[in-house]
Amino acid sequence: MKNEDIFVFVKKMGLFLVGFLGLSIISTIVQLAFGELIVSAMGDQASAFLNFIVYFIGAIILCLIVWKNELINIFKGFKVPQNIKDGIAIGVIILAVTMSYNLLLSLIMPSFGSNDNEASVDNMILINPVLSFITVVLFAPLVEEITYRYGLFAGIRKYSRVLAYIVTSLVFALIHFDFNFTDQAVLINELLNLPTYIFAAVMLCYAYDKNTSLATSMTAHLINNLTAVITTIIASFLQ
Repeated sequence: MKNEDIFVFVKKMGLFLVGFLGLSIISTIVQLAFGELIVSAMGDQASAFLNFIVYFIGAIILCLIVWKNELINIFKGFKVPQNIKDGIAIGVIILAVTMSYNLLLSLIMPSFGSNDNEASVDNMILINPVLSFITVVLFAPLVEEITYRYGLFAGIRKYSRVLAYIVTSLVFALIHFDFNFTDQAVLINELLNLPTYIFAAVMLCYAYDKNTSLATSMTAHLINNLTAVITTIIASFLQ
C-alpha cells in the first residue's frame, strides 16, 4: 500500500470516527458544560436545541477535516443535474419502499410503530419545527453522508466494494437501533424497523457509488428527511 493510499484511508476512517463517536462526545461535553443553562433557558425545547448544537459543531469539524479543495469538489457536485436527478429518484425509492413496508407491517401487526430513534426525532420536530428542520433536513444529511458514505464507505470501497456496502449499511442501520434487551416488545419493534434502515443505508451507498458524488446521496438523504419533517408536522395538525 502506497503512503498516499494509507493517508487517504486514515483520513476516511478519521471522518467516520469523528461522525460515529464524535457526535456523542460533543453531546456529552455540551451537556456537562451547558446542560443546566440550556434546560433553564429552553425548557421543553432543550433537546431540539442541543441536537442542533451537536450537529452544527459536528458539521464544522467534519468540513475542517475534509477541507478546502475536497469540500469545493463535494459542493460542485450539486451543479451537475444528473447527480440531483439520481438523488431525487433514489430518495423517492427509499420513501416508497419504507412506506410500503411500514403499511404492510401495521396491517399484519397493529402494535407495530416507530422505533425509539424516529419517535424522538418526531418529538423534537413537534417541539421546535424550525430548529429541527435545520438540523434534520440540512445538517444531518451533510454530517451523516460525510461520515458514512464519504468516510467509511469510500475508505473501504477502494479495497472491496461488497465489504463497503455490507459494513457501511450495517453500521448506519445500527446507529438508529435501540439495544433495549430489557423490554421484549420494544426490542421486537426495533428489529421490525431495522430492515427499512438497512435498505435506506444500501440505497444511500448506491447513490454515492453511482456517480461517486456526495451530492447524489445527500440529495436522497435530504428528500427522505424532509418528507419525515413535513409528514410529522401535517400529522400533528390533523390530530
